[in-house]
Amino acid sequence: MSEQQQETIEQEKADNAAKERCRVSIEVLMELLAHPAEFVSDEDFRVATAAKRDADALSHAICLLRGDPDQGNAWELIARQYARDFGFYRELVTTIGKEFGIEAYTSDDGSVQDHVLALKVPELVAALMAEVKMRRADQRAELGE
Repeated sequence: MSEQQQETIEQEKADNAAKERCRVSIEVLMELLAHPAEFVSDEDFRVATAAKRDADALSHAICLLRGDPDQGNAWELIARQYARDFGFYRELVTTIGKEFGIEAYTSDDGSVQDHVLALKVPELVAALMAEVKMRRADQRAELGE
């Protein structure tokens, strides 16, 4: 086997190992992003976002090493859009939660957190909607409808 063939084989092994690390990083990241309620704090979100950036950079480096800057571009675009969407919806949930005040910051054990607990927001909205429906029913009853 020639030296050039050996170098090609070694490069392919390195590329494959880098791709596998990237694939695993992306799977872990996507799992984190798929379950935003499991983010305990904004710091966890920042760590996950940084992991995604690292995965993007690794993927881009692999593509450049292989001489194909467009390879894998589709999944990168999808991953970027997913991350943007996640951030957008997380911000919406946080903004809604802030409207509920201290209730959105209070854990089930009664401790108060320094950030909105995203998991509590749907419960708070459901309770508010139940209250609104009850008031509307009472108003209709008073009007004789």
